[in-house]
Amino acid sequence: MASEEQSVLSTAGGMDGIVIGQSKQQVFDALVKREDVLSVWPSTVSRTYIDRENVEDIGLLRDSDMLVISGLGVFINVQLDNQEIWEIEEVTSSSREVLEKLPTDDIDAFFGVLRELILDGTVDGVQSLPRKNPNNDRAIVSTTPEPNSNTEVDFEWLFSYDRWDFSEEGKRSHYILIFQDYKLKSIEYRR
Repeated sequence: MASEEQSVLSTAGGMDGIVIGQSKQQVFDALVKREDVLSVWPSTVSRTYIDRENVEDIGLLRDSDMLVISGLGVFINVQLDNQEIWEIEEVTSSSREVLEKLPTDDIDAFFGVLRELILDGTVDGVQSLPRKNPNNDRAIVSTTPEPNSNTEVDFEWLFSYDRWDFSEEGKRSHYILIFQDYKLKSIEYRR
Protein backbone atom coordinates (compact mmCIF):
# COMPACT_ATOMS: atom_id res chain seq x y z
CA MET A 1 0.00 0.00 0.00
CA ALA A 2 1.63 3.27 -1.12
CA SER A 3 1.45 6.13 1.28
CA GLU A 4 0.19 9.45 0.06
CA GLU A 5 2.42 12.51 0.56
CA GLN A 6 1.02 14.84 3.17
CA SER A 7 1.92 18.50 3.42
CA VAL A 8 1.38 21.02 6.22
CA LEU A 9 2.04 24.74 5.74
CA SER A 10 2.72 27.12 8.61
CA THR A 11 2.78 30.90 8.20
CA ALA A 12 2.86 31.77 11.90
CA GLY A 13 4.94 30.68 14.88
CA GLY A 14 7.84 28.36 14.31
CA MET A 15 9.61 25.15 15.32
CA ASP A 16 12.83 24.19 17.08
CA GLY A 17 14.34 27.69 17.06
CA ILE A 18 13.12 28.57 13.56
CA VAL A 19 10.56 31.37 13.69
CA ILE A 20 8.52 33.03 10.95
CA GLY A 21 10.02 36.48 10.30
CA GLN A 22 13.64 35.51 11.03
CA SER A 23 16.39 36.43 8.56
CA LYS A 24 18.08 33.77 6.45
CA GLN A 25 21.16 34.00 8.69
CA GLN A 26 19.06 33.49 11.84
CA VAL A 27 17.32 30.48 10.28
CA PHE A 28 20.64 28.97 9.19
CA ASP A 29 22.08 29.51 12.68
CA ALA A 30 19.04 27.73 14.17
CA LEU A 31 19.56 24.79 11.79
CA VAL A 32 23.23 24.54 12.83
CA LYS A 33 22.16 24.17 16.47
CA ARG A 34 20.00 21.15 15.64
CA GLU A 35 21.87 17.85 15.86
CA ASP A 36 19.34 16.09 13.62
CA VAL A 37 19.90 18.40 10.62
CA LEU A 38 23.11 17.70 8.70
CA SER A 39 22.62 19.95 5.69
CA VAL A 40 20.35 22.40 3.91
CA TRP A 41 20.00 22.88 0.17
CA PRO A 42 18.26 25.29 -2.19
CA SER A 43 15.02 24.27 -3.78
CA THR A 44 13.24 25.31 -6.93
CA VAL A 45 9.50 25.89 -7.00
CA SER A 46 9.13 22.78 -9.07
CA ARG A 47 11.54 20.33 -10.55
CA THR A 48 10.17 20.08 -14.04
CA TYR A 49 10.94 16.93 -16.02
CA ILE A 50 10.48 16.91 -19.77
CA ASP A 51 10.40 13.68 -21.78
CA ARG A 52 8.64 12.41 -24.92
CA GLU A 53 5.21 12.63 -23.28
CA ASN A 54 5.44 16.35 -22.52
CA VAL A 55 8.22 17.53 -24.87
CA GLU A 56 6.03 20.36 -26.16
CA ASP A 57 6.40 21.92 -22.69
CA ILE A 58 10.19 22.22 -23.07
CA GLY A 59 9.86 26.02 -23.01
CA LEU A 60 9.05 25.76 -19.29
CA LEU A 61 12.76 25.10 -18.71
CA ARG A 62 13.96 28.44 -20.14
CA ASP A 63 14.09 30.15 -16.73
CA SER A 64 15.82 27.23 -15.00
CA ASP A 65 19.13 27.62 -13.18
CA MET A 66 20.39 24.18 -14.14
CA LEU A 67 19.31 21.40 -16.47
CA VAL A 68 20.25 17.74 -16.25
CA ILE A 69 20.02 15.93 -19.58
CA SER A 70 19.92 12.16 -19.17
CA GLY A 71 19.55 8.99 -21.17
CA LEU A 72 21.26 5.66 -21.72
CA GLY A 73 24.90 6.47 -20.98
CA VAL A 74 24.16 10.21 -21.18
CA PHE A 75 24.38 12.59 -18.24
CA ILE A 76 25.01 16.28 -18.91
CA ASN A 77 24.68 19.27 -16.57
CA VAL A 78 23.85 22.60 -18.22
CA GLN A 79 23.94 25.75 -16.10
CA LEU A 80 21.91 28.70 -17.36
CA ASP A 81 22.13 32.37 -16.45
CA ASN A 82 19.44 34.79 -17.66
CA GLN A 83 18.34 32.35 -20.37
CA GLU A 84 21.90 31.98 -21.66
CA ILE A 85 24.09 28.89 -21.46
CA TRP A 86 26.75 29.59 -18.88
CA GLU A 87 28.45 26.21 -18.48
CA ILE A 88 28.08 22.65 -19.76
CA GLU A 89 29.55 19.71 -17.89
CA GLU A 90 29.86 16.31 -19.49
CA VAL A 91 29.42 13.90 -16.58
CA THR A 92 29.82 10.69 -18.59
CA SER A 93 32.31 10.21 -21.42
CA SER A 94 29.60 8.76 -23.65
CA SER A 95 27.80 12.13 -23.53
CA ARG A 96 30.24 13.63 -26.06
CA GLU A 97 28.12 12.69 -29.11
CA VAL A 98 25.07 14.46 -27.65
CA LEU A 99 27.14 17.50 -26.66
CA GLU A 100 28.43 17.89 -30.21
CA LYS A 101 24.83 18.20 -31.46
CA LEU A 102 23.77 20.86 -28.93
CA PRO A 103 24.33 24.49 -30.01
CA THR A 104 25.63 26.55 -27.10
CA ASP A 105 25.50 30.08 -28.51
CA ASP A 106 21.75 30.33 -29.15
CA ILE A 107 19.27 29.31 -26.43
CA ASP A 108 16.39 28.91 -28.91
CA ALA A 109 18.47 26.59 -31.10
CA PHE A 110 19.64 24.71 -27.99
CA PHE A 111 16.07 23.93 -26.89
CA GLY A 112 15.04 23.10 -30.46
CA VAL A 113 17.81 20.52 -30.83
CA LEU A 114 17.20 19.17 -27.32
CA ARG A 115 13.52 18.72 -28.21
CA GLU A 116 14.52 16.67 -31.28
CA LEU A 117 17.00 14.58 -29.27
CA ILE A 118 14.21 13.70 -26.84
CA LEU A 119 11.78 12.85 -29.65
CA ASP A 120 14.26 10.62 -31.49
CA GLY A 121 15.23 8.81 -28.27
CA THR A 122 18.85 9.98 -28.17
CA VAL A 123 18.15 11.26 -24.66
CA ASP A 124 15.35 10.24 -22.31
CA GLY A 125 14.64 13.67 -20.93
CA VAL A 126 15.77 16.79 -19.14
CA GLN A 127 15.10 17.99 -15.59
CA SER A 128 15.39 21.44 -14.01
CA LEU A 129 17.31 21.77 -10.74
CA PRO A 130 18.90 24.52 -8.64
CA ARG A 131 22.29 25.64 -9.98
CA LYS A 132 25.36 23.97 -8.50
CA ASN A 133 27.35 25.59 -5.76
CA PRO A 134 30.21 27.45 -7.52
CA ASN A 135 32.54 26.54 -4.67
CA ASN A 136 32.23 22.77 -5.04
CA ASP A 137 30.10 20.04 -6.57
CA ARG A 138 27.84 19.75 -3.55
CA ALA A 139 24.23 20.86 -3.85
CA ILE A 140 24.09 21.31 -0.08
CA VAL A 141 25.53 23.48 2.67
CA SER A 142 26.64 21.61 5.78
CA THR A 143 25.06 22.44 9.12
CA THR A 144 27.53 20.29 11.06
CA PRO A 145 29.92 22.20 13.29
CA GLU A 146 33.07 21.15 11.40
CA PRO A 147 35.53 24.05 11.40
CA ASN A 148 35.68 25.87 8.05
CA SER A 149 33.33 23.39 6.37
CA ASN A 150 31.47 26.23 4.60
CA THR A 151 32.89 29.26 2.85
CA GLU A 152 31.46 32.67 2.08
CA VAL A 153 30.72 31.42 -1.44
CA ASP A 154 28.64 28.57 0.03
CA PHE A 155 26.55 31.04 2.03
CA GLU A 156 26.12 33.48 -0.87
CA TRP A 157 24.96 30.59 -3.05
CA LEU A 158 22.45 29.27 -0.50
CA PHE A 159 21.23 32.72 0.55
CA SER A 160 20.57 33.63 -3.11
CA TYR A 161 17.62 31.21 -3.01
CA ASP A 162 14.27 31.96 -1.41
CA ARG A 163 13.38 28.27 -0.92
CA TRP A 164 15.48 25.92 1.20
CA ASP A 165 14.96 22.23 1.91
CA PHE A 166 16.22 20.20 4.84
CA SER A 167 15.35 16.89 6.40
CA GLU A 168 15.85 15.42 9.82
CA GLU A 169 18.33 12.59 10.13
CA GLY A 170 16.63 9.20 10.24
CA LYS A 171 13.22 10.50 9.13
CA ARG A 172 11.46 10.32 5.77
CA SER A 173 9.92 13.77 6.08
CA HIS A 174 11.43 17.05 4.97
CA TYR A 175 10.85 20.76 5.32
CA ILE A 176 10.71 23.57 2.81
CA LEU A 177 11.53 27.02 4.14
CA ILE A 178 10.14 29.86 2.02
CA PHE A 179 11.63 33.34 2.32
CA GLN A 180 10.39 36.69 1.06
CA ASP A 181 12.47 39.87 1.30
CA TYR A 182 15.20 37.88 3.10
CA LYS A 183 12.77 36.93 5.92
CA LEU A 184 11.19 33.53 6.61
CA LYS A 185 7.62 33.67 5.31
CA SER A 186 6.48 30.07 5.76
CA ILE A 187 7.52 26.55 6.72
CA GLU A 188 6.15 23.61 4.78
CA TYR A 189 6.40 20.14 6.26
CA ARG A 190 6.10 17.10 3.99
CA ARG A 191 6.00 13.45 4.89
